[in-house]
Parts: sequence; structure tokens; C-alpha cells
Amino acid sequence: MEERKLLRGTIGKLQPSNGFIYWITAERNEENYKLQQQGSLPINAMGEGPADIAYRKFLLWQCGELAREVPVLFDPDTPSSRLCRRPLGLKDLLEWMNEKSLATAWLPGNEETIGWVYEGFIEEENALVFEKFGKGGKVVPRKSALRLSASLPAG
Repeated sequence: MEERKLLRGTIGKLQPSNGFIYWITAERNEENYKLQQQGSLPINAMGEGPADIAYRKFLLWQCGELAREVPVLFDPDTPSSRLCRRPLGLKDLLEWMNEKSLATAWLPGNEETIGWVYEGFIEEENALVFEKFGKGGKVVPRKSALRLSASLPAG
């Protein structure tokens, strides 16, 4: 989304990202600004320094903003969002995602990349559908609840 200019820099540059700098300097974020200004030390039991804590809070805030549009992927109150990778793991993951060899994968026209990322998020749900209905199974919305339903092949 950063590459496509859909949101301010968030993970492309980690803590120096424009989105993080904008967020920590926004009104009512004085506590997070102070954390960021303290730097990397002291490190807590989770391996985070004060600036890392502020950045994690920013990522959860950004998830909350994105959850307005896509709650299934970005709801900051889900356990998977709360289990934010710790600084070294997060840095490794983001460096891997931002490798020069992957740069073209995130550009407009390569929507398949986003599809594969999405498929990774719903892998467990897909496995349940395929287990119950085979590869042609679908999740079909019915009234206010989603129910599993097998789709009939055409013809």
C-alpha cells in the first residue's frame, strides 16, 4: 500500500518511515513521542527499547485504521495482531519484504502478489473449506452469517 501511495510510509523504512514520524508528532501522542526520543535503551524483557514500543504502538494504530476497510486482515484486537514480532524479528521480516529483488512485486500491475499475500492470511480457512467440500468449495454469505456451502460446477 505504501508503494501504491495508498498510505504513508509505515514499514518500508521502519522507524524512520514518514507515517511513523507523522504519527508520533501528532496531537495527543506526546507519550509515544517521548518513548521514541528515549531511543533503544533500556531493553525490556520482550527485547524492546522505548522507541521500539512506540513503533509497535504505531503499527497497531495503523492496523486499526486499515481495519475500518479490511477488518479480517488488520483488526488490532485479534491475537495475531497483538503478537507483534519483536524488534529483531520485525526488522528481519521487513528487510526481507523490502529487498530490491522484490521491489517490482509490489508495483501496480502485479496484483497477483497481493492475492498471494491474502491467500497466506486465509490459508487455514481455505484448508477447512477444501477439507469439507473439496477444491471447488466456497464460502457463501447467507443473511448475517457466513456459512460453508459447496458450489455446483457449471454445466
